[in-house]
Amino acid sequence: MVGPSPTHIAGRWFYGGILYEHFGHILTETLSRLWALDLVEPVDGILFFPLLPDEPCDVFQDALALLGIDLPWRKIIGNVTVDELVVPPQGMGTGDLMGGSPEFRDFVDRRIAPQVTTGLPDRLYISRSRTRAERGSFLGERRLEGLLEAEGYTVFHPQEHSLSEQVDHYAAANSIVGPDGSPFHLVAYAGRAPQQVAILKRRPGREWALLAEHLGVFGFETVSTVEGQGGWSPGGIRRAGLSVTGEISFASMHSTLLEGGFIDQEIPWTDLTDAERREDLERIGEVLDADLYEVKGPAQSLAHLPRRGAQDGYRLFPRGSYETR
Repeated sequence: MVGPSPTHIAGRWFYGGILYEHFGHILTETLSRLWALDLVEPVDGILFFPLLPDEPCDVFQDALALLGIDLPWRKIIGNVTVDELVVPPQGMGTGDLMGGSPEFRDFVDRRIAPQVTTGLPDRLYISRSRTRAERGSFLGERRLEGLLEAEGYTVFHPQEHSLSEQVDHYAAANSIVGPDGSPFHLVAYAGRAPQQVAILKRRPGREWALLAEHLGVFGFETVSTVEGQGGWSPGGIRRAGLSVTGEISFASMHSTLLEGGFIDQEIPWTDLTDAERREDLERIGEVLDADLYEVKGPAQSLAHLPRRGAQDGYRLFPRGSYETR
C-alpha cells in the first residue's frame, strides 16, 4: 500500500527537535539545539516534531522571546521533505544530559539577560502550593511558607509570572529555596554566582540530585539539599513520580538551612505531628478525589489500583498494605 506523498518545504531550515508542552521539558529539551543558531548561516525558520500536536505553545513562544529568537517556526506532522535541513547536536537534556554542553551554557549566558531591578526580593521561596494538586508537592508546604516568611522570604509562585519576570526574580535573589522541580532549570539559566540555592527533595528518585548538579555546572557555588522521606501518590496512575506528594522532615530542613546561612533563627522547627500529616493527606485526597498510596519509588505503577475505592471518604494506604506490581 502506497502512503500519501510527503509535503515539501522549500528553503533552508533548522531542525529544533521535539516540541514539548511541559515547562521543564521545553527548557531542557525543546531549546536544546537552538544554541547552534548563533553559529550557522541564516535559515528560513525552525522545524519541530510536536509531542502533542494539538497542545498550545504559549510557554514555548515565551521562551523563544526570552532568548531573543524571532524566527518563524513550524510543527511537522506526517511525511515532510526539505530543500536543506541544518541538524545540530543536542546541547542540553534531561537525566545525565542536564549539565548541558559548554556551547549551550554559553548560549544561555549570552541570550538571557535579566533586568537588574531594585526592590525585588533578596530571599525567595519557589512555591508549589498553588500548582495543580496532581503536580505534587510535599506535606506541610503551607506551614513552611509561614516559617520562611518569618525569615524574610517572599513566597513566589512562578506560574503566576511571565518568564521574563521569573528570570528577573531569580537573578535578584541572593538566597533561593524550593522543592525540586522545573523552576530550577530557569534558576540555572538566569542566576549567577555567588547566589545560594537550597533544594528540598519532595519525591523519591534522583531528580533533586540531578538538579543540584545542573545548578553547579551552570556556575552556582553553593547548592544545599534536604533529603525527603518517601511520598504518596493517587491510585490509578501509571507512574507514581508524576503526581507524588513527598514528606520532608522540618527539623532537617531547619538544620540544613541554618547551617547554610539561608535562615537566621536558631530555634529548631518541629516535624509534622501524625494528626497534621493525616490532615494534609486527607486534604490532598479530597482535592484529587482519590485514595493515596505510599510509594517506594518514582517509577512504581499504581495503575492496577482504583482511583477511589469508597464513597464515604478518602483512604490512605501505607507501604505494605496494598498489592504492588
